[in-house]
Amino acid sequence: MPATKPKPDPLALLIDEYGELKDALHAVEDKRLRAEIVRGMILSKVGAFPDDAAKTVEGAAYSCDIAARKLENTVNCSKAFRKLGALQFLSICKVSATALRSLLCGMDAEKLIETERTGPRVLTVTRKADLSL
Repeated sequence: MPATKPKPDPLALLIDEYGELKDALHAVEDKRLRAEIVRGMILSKVGAFPDDAAKTVEGAAYSCDIAARKLENTVNCSKAFRKLGALQFLSICKVSATALRSLLCGMDAEKLIETERTGPRVLTVTRKADLSL
């Protein structure tokens, strides 16, 4: 009777796939950073034009459509506070710790900041040495 191969561990397969994907992403990270720098250089060279206007700039091999600025919603906090009242407003209001620290010095801000482990977990994969040589 031939020996049967052990079935690979599904978690080990996922870890190996994740490691390969992270290696591939690392290889393009430098290009992504350069692309962001070049994007900024393009925007600085096209000059000012109205926020609601679009523009097309031509290169030798590519054309670049620069869209109008996106609309962004912001809340006028003082109007919202008056409309909702203190209890309702404060029940939905969030302030970034960075903004609070910039307004209050040192320990005053830290007394108001609560920290919880609610963020995503970080996975770090490391290629193992090939011992089959």
